[in-house]
Amino acid sequence: VAYLWEIALGIEEGNLSAAERRLRQAQQALQDAIKNGASDEELEKAMKELREAMNQFLQEFAQRAQQNPNAPQMQQNGRELRQSDINRMMDEIENLAKSGDRDRAQQLLSELQ
Repeated sequence: VAYLWEIALGIEEGNLSAAERRLRQAQQALQDAIKNGASDEELEKAMKELREAMNQFLQEFAQRAQQNPNAPQMQQNGRELRQSDINRMMDEIENLAKSGDRDRAQQLLSELQ
């Protein structure tokens, strides 16, 4: 929650890095694609962009963590979130969206945010 608050403040103050902006845009694009019933090809394209944006963001986040060990860590439900967890969630989002369970895909994407 603290990290999300920090991002919200960054958005409000215009302090988001390019990686964070790209990640938010990719998440929104995927959310829109799922909501609008995009084809499998369009979903794959949106997922590819999200994965690339997430990787760029995670690299930047790791660099920040090295520079400032007191910076907030990524957590989900009180436990530290690893890149493998994120990759697994993205795989599940893609599979759900392609199989037609778009509501569950949207829900999982919201959890990822």
